[in-house]
Amino acid sequence: MLNIPLKDSIIFFRGDLIMGIEISGLEEFKDNLEKIQHNVENMSGEHTVKFTELFNESFMQRNTNFKSIEDMFEKSEFKVESNEDFKKIPDDKWDEYIQENTNFKDWKKMSEQAGEEYTKKKLDEAFDV
Repeated sequence: MLNIPLKDSIIFFRGDLIMGIEISGLEEFKDNLEKIQHNVENMSGEHTVKFTELFNESFMQRNTNFKSIEDMFEKSEFKVESNEDFKKIPDDKWDEYIQENTNFKDWKKMSEQAGEEYTKKKLDEAFDV
């Protein structure tokens, strides 16, 4: 059998029998693949993500006793108004607070889960063309 592509059509030859089918949407499919490639390339490398985006309200409400990351900071015994404030919190005290008020055993596990969900969401968006 010999396949000869002609634009968006393919004609099949077998002996004296000629059969043709038309394939439509190839150009649109190619455009969508290019958009996906562009979107995925934009995800590559390092990115700065705001706490409020990484620990969005949906994540916080499903996994913690708080409605938002801001709520979690406000209700803690720690003053958290900047990244510097956050870095000053003793790890063991913060992990204890996380364990008591979330579904996670420590900040590392909570951050990893938030990161996984954020990445999945961004990948879903990249493939939404």
